[in-house]
Amino acid sequence: MSDITLNTVAIDVVGQYGLAGKHVVNAYRLGTQRVVAQLNERYTSMLESPSLPMVSESIRASMLSAHQQLSGFFVGGVNRATEQADLAIDRITDGTTQGIKRLGGMGERLESVVGTPVVDTMTKINMPAAQLSLQIAGQVVEGTKRLVERVALVEEAVSATVDAAAENAATVVAATSEAKARSKRAAA
Repeated sequence: MSDITLNTVAIDVVGQYGLAGKHVVNAYRLGTQRVVAQLNERYTSMLESPSLPMVSESIRASMLSAHQQLSGFFVGGVNRATEQADLAIDRITDGTTQGIKRLGGMGERLESVVGTPVVDTMTKINMPAAQLSLQIAGQVVEGTKRLVERVALVEEAVSATVDAAAENAATVVAATSEAKARSKRAAA
């Protein structure tokens, strides 16, 4: 066992935690999209409900359009923020990896000063802890991966509902356009 092996393990640990961070960011992104999709669906059904009898079709279409713009703005903001978080994770992971590699170079100099047997002994003592850290990092990655998969599975179910809500919204907009056309013809 050599210092390079410890460096390799340390670099793998950093990479695993970077991947776990990206999984969490992705779960946040998907979860936010899911919540917004559910809100859109409920808002659309509320607008279509008979409990709003005094609201005209044009006002409903206008309210729906404003809600969709606000939702799009919110989701777009979350997407931009999560893209930046992904970039930050990449920068941190790369910087840490470079630091570990530089420390590895110092370890070679230390080996020339104190001798190979001392460095090999230190490596043997520290290797089990390094490998345990790598195993823990692997479990964290698997846990965050399951989280993303769980959110994504729910996302697929919500996607079908959102498609139906979008069709309903299109119907409301079309009905509004027809009502406006009829009003103009009646006025003429």
